[in-house]
Amino acid sequence: MGYLHDAEASAAAIDERGWVHSGDIGVSDRPGFLFITGRVPDIIMPAGGACIPPTAAESAIKVPPRFIPIPHARLPARISH
Repeated sequence: MGYLHDAEASAAAIDERGWVHSGDIGVSDRPGFLFITGRVPDIIMPAGGACIPPTAAESAIKVPPRFIPIPHARLPARISH
């Protein structure tokens, strides 16, 4: 396991217990499935100290609103010819 033909990169990514540190962030559900949710280099670190993955912020922005404004025009009460 590691980078093909790159022993130095492999040594930097694999720790002494054999864990590969890919830089990916994920969560696992109860059955044990792993879902990749972001990458460590993409983490936003504001002054308050909470680490925020940009995917969480992007997902919140992408949520459709309950009501979508529809452009409309007022028609005159009578149309004269």
